[in-house]
Amino acid sequence: MPLFLESIRISDGRMMLPELHARRMHDTCMEVFGHNPLPSPDTIRIPDGFRHGEVKLRILYDNAGWRHEFLHYSPHPAGSLRCVEAPAGFDYHLKYADRSGLDALCQMRGQADDILILTDGCPCDTSYSNILLSDDAGHLLLPETSLLPGVMRRHLIESGQASTAPLTRDDLRPGNPLGLTRLLLINAMLPPHLSPCIPLSRITD
Repeated sequence: MPLFLESIRISDGRMMLPELHARRMHDTCMEVFGHNPLPSPDTIRIPDGFRHGEVKLRILYDNAGWRHEFLHYSPHPAGSLRCVEAPAGFDYHLKYADRSGLDALCQMRGQADDILILTDGCPCDTSYSNILLSDDAGHLLLPETSLLPGVMRRHLIESGQASTAPLTRDDLRPGNPLGLTRLLLINAMLPPHLSPCIPLSRITD
């Protein structure tokens, strides 16, 4: 029985984007199990000790239900990425608790802090985040493809804060024609204003 993971940001006692998390959990259950046995995550009570600062609500779930825990959160530092091509057929479109495939790719990062995963030469995600590109004027662009369509990615698209484009590795090099200058790591715990920001010069092949 596959086990799935959902990580939800709680900021000063407020659960962020619960509707989108509920939608992803519902869609996962319907695809894998054929029905959704789960209530909405916003039914979970936040304990008093986790109502201040940045907190991660970590939910593990399967066909039988869920279990969850609260963790005080601080982002992983990341200042450099190494490009790694995903093997043919690599699939992580559902948020599995088993990350062994991603972890194996991450072992190829060399001296970089993390990997930038390419599929057919096109950039999509890092080992733990979607990516968001920005120019010096603050325009935000997402790759058209991603291994895992994350909640923050979906929020930025649906709210009109970012658009998508078919990007290649060359579009992420300094001096690219699109004027992109930096890459941000985004996921449910990392909205753009909290995201590590990596200059394109710190992305290596």
